[in-house]
Amino acid sequence: MKKFGIKKAEKLKNKKDFLLLFTKGKKLYSSDGKIQCLYLFLDNDVFPYVKFAIGIHKKAGKAVWRNRAKRLIRESYRLNIYQLKEQLKNKRKRVLLFFKLIKLNQNNFKFLKLKDIEPSVVEIIRKLEGEL
Repeated sequence: MKKFGIKKAEKLKNKKDFLLLFTKGKKLYSSDGKIQCLYLFLDNDVFPYVKFAIGIHKKAGKAVWRNRAKRLIRESYRLNIYQLKEQLKNKRKRVLLFFKLIKLNQNNFKFLKLKDIEPSVVEIIRKLEGEL
């Protein structure tokens, strides 16, 4: 198994999971206010896992820019989620995550790079580790 891979089962696609996340989930913000994360920890699960999704509003920019932003969030998530996965496995919990851009848009960041997004995603993941 790849250490830094994203499995198909890690994607949040189920309508019931989205509804549960949006009704009972809690919000976390990065300190720079660029990214918001909606999360929900679920206990007593036999198979601990992380499921995540990314949402970007159409007003953030054109489709090419939005797709690049999603790819960069996904990449920074993929590179930094392994420690949270280990903690979830030890505590037998699962978590649902939804990442959303707040202050980032095409007008402010014309050429979006990984260094613009990764620190915010890493900070949110570290805060989630602290919540466990």
